[in-house]
Amino acid sequence: MGFFEADLGRARQRLLADSRIRNAHVARAFPNAVDIRIEERVPVLLVHHGSPWEMDGDGVLLAPLAEGVVADVPLVAGLEAAKYRAGTCLGTPAAARALAWVHATADPQLELAGRISEFDVSDGAATTLVLMDGTRVIAPAWPPGPSKLSSLRVVLATLSRRGVMAQEIDLRFQHQVIVRPAAAGVATGAVTGAAQPS
Repeated sequence: MGFFEADLGRARQRLLADSRIRNAHVARAFPNAVDIRIEERVPVLLVHHGSPWEMDGDGVLLAPLAEGVVADVPLVAGLEAAKYRAGTCLGTPAAARALAWVHATADPQLELAGRISEFDVSDGAATTLVLMDGTRVIAPAWPPGPSKLSSLRVVLATLSRRGVMAQEIDLRFQHQVIVRPAAAGVATGAVTGAAQPS
């Protein structure tokens, strides 16, 4: 096909048919070239789809690049995605809630990005975050305000300084963070990081 006969619109549509391409720009570049620029979708979550599939920040399912090759991002439990094809934008309440948690915990000041291995949205009344060290964080269904998430950061830092491993941290109570140590012992509460008996 000649330079002037090339169907650039059709070429762009074929690029956009790939679930991993968010946007594409195709234009003639004189004297005899075609300029192609693509914007890729960035995975933020893994979902169960037989094998793990990726999902971007808009909720679009991404076909695997290769068998067993996925991004190093948290898994979301409680989100049924197996019946959807690659390129589908999941608009379910569970997907919206999982993405809200991804966006809320991505704030660099919270120091939570990279520490979360799973978001569990299977319970309509609460969301559970599983940290890389195995600690379970039970939180309200939707992300709380920045002050509550900052309290979690402070509590995690305090536990780390003291060499204490938490089995569970509960964020569902107003003005209080409940910490259940991994070893047998009395549950303790924390208000903005200061431990006190529950």
